[in-house]
Amino acid sequence: MKPRKASDDRYETVSALSDVLDVVIDVCLEAGVTSPELESMLRARFVHRALEKAPRNPRTGARPTDVSLALTVGLHRVEVKRIREGGTPAKVKNREQLYWKGGKVLRGWMENPRFLTSSGHPMDLPIEAHPRTPSFYELVAKYLPFDHPPNVIKYLSRRGFVTVLPDEIIRFRSLTPTRGGVTPGNIAESTARMRRLGMTLLDNLRSPHPSGLYAETKPVNVAAEHRRAVENLLATRSGAFLSQLENEIRDLYNTAKRSNTVRIGISVFSWASE
Repeated sequence: MKPRKASDDRYETVSALSDVLDVVIDVCLEAGVTSPELESMLRARFVHRALEKAPRNPRTGARPTDVSLALTVGLHRVEVKRIREGGTPAKVKNREQLYWKGGKVLRGWMENPRFLTSSGHPMDLPIEAHPRTPSFYELVAKYLPFDHPPNVIKYLSRRGFVTVLPDEIIRFRSLTPTRGGVTPGNIAESTARMRRLGMTLLDNLRSPHPSGLYAETKPVNVAAEHRRAVENLLATRSGAFLSQLENEIRDLYNTAKRSNTVRIGISVFSWASE
């Protein structure tokens, strides 16, 4: 029997993590975050997390060097040094200027007199090039000469910067993208919950005697027309259960006035699949 290689285990680990990444990718697609933007943040987060977890030198107390961190996370030491010198993980300050130049099109549309109305507003542009009138193809050719106009339209439309009107007319909407409920604040709140769940599951994997609670029912097949009734039942029962349990813990074990305390919480969620 051929012995397993460490690389085999790493590949299987990464493959298993791909299901978790689906949630992150779905949020990025809906919010208009590109793959390079996410990858940039992932590299920075990887370095800073490795720095937090790595032990200090037992003799000097020094933190890991750029070289040792680079070996750990698989990046060049120059990249690690740049990320460390940047302090906390860099946030995207201007997404139109980071890896994707969509902002050039929007700014050109707002500033170039050829693409403005007589009142100084961005004019509606036909998609196809026209010899006598400005077009969206001409706009893209001027500010993004190496990009395919349909891809630019798809990106800007998905993020709410433009509207595609009938007869293939593109209308400028706003420099501020519209994202519905998927806002940075809502995403931050949801990811905090996902992190708590993920850390509980990971701690339970590490420990032979898990202290974190994770329990779930076996899946139950429910007629599609009864789904809403079941969801209402779950919301009512779980709400009452959590409220009673929270009060019980607070009455019996509340030590908020002591300095040595831990925070304990309980979350309940339901899921459904076709």
